[in-house]
Amino acid sequence: MKKLIVPLAISIIGGVIALFIHNLNYDHNIVQDKLVSGNKMVNISYDPSPTINSNSNIDFTIAAEKTINSVVHVKNTSVASGSSSVWDYYNNR
Repeated sequence: MKKLIVPLAISIIGGVIALFIHNLNYDHNIVQDKLVSGNKMVNISYDPSPTINSNSNIDFTIAAEKTINSVVHVKNTSVASGSSSVWDYYNNR
């Protein structure tokens, strides 16, 4: 039981000391933004793209005609080899 109490007491004392040092160095001033009653909110959109009506249908046929008519086949080959022994991980073998 003594082996459990000593490390626990040391860790609690260390935590209290760390909390005390943190509170000494931490700035406790709370900054609050206040809204001046004379200001009005302005809605500004920084998106330069034109807006699209959500009710309109989008036609992709023009974009499809401009694409390149080709098919790309990608073949991926990998070769894996396992280690021959567990001892290969030791002694830089």
